[in-house]
Amino acid sequence: MESVIHLKTKETFKAKQNKLESEEVVNKFLESFILLDVSVFEPYMSEEDIFENMGKYEFLHQIQSTFEDLRSKTNEDFWVTNVTTTCGACSWGKRVEHFKIYNNKTKKLMNEIGYLIDVRGGILFDIYLCNFFEK
Repeated sequence: MESVIHLKTKETFKAKQNKLESEEVVNKFLESFILLDVSVFEPYMSEEDIFENMGKYEFLHQIQSTFEDLRSKTNEDFWVTNVTTTCGACSWGKRVEHFKIYNNKTKKLMNEIGYLIDVRGGILFDIYLCNFFEK
């Protein structure tokens, strides 16, 4: 069974009510998946962000390991699609970003990953792995 990964924004981030900053963090998270490159997102994470069962660098390492595995399976020749969908289980109806990673040479689907993006009133509250998203 896959573990649930949460990235919860710190209280001071939420208190600032900076919608542009929230949007930028989400966009960089999405970009990191499209490029399979965690270094795109890392500068936008704070040392004080709260993670469920993981610190910042452990979280990044886990994502980077997934990216490296996918990159090696595709010989660095891949493309990623991204569709916004919704959670179909514990966070029913909330926004999920559904990523499909393909081998560019074989056109074979290598993996699918969904991350729930919890934005309320334009402010980012949480990002976490979602296993039951609408396909």
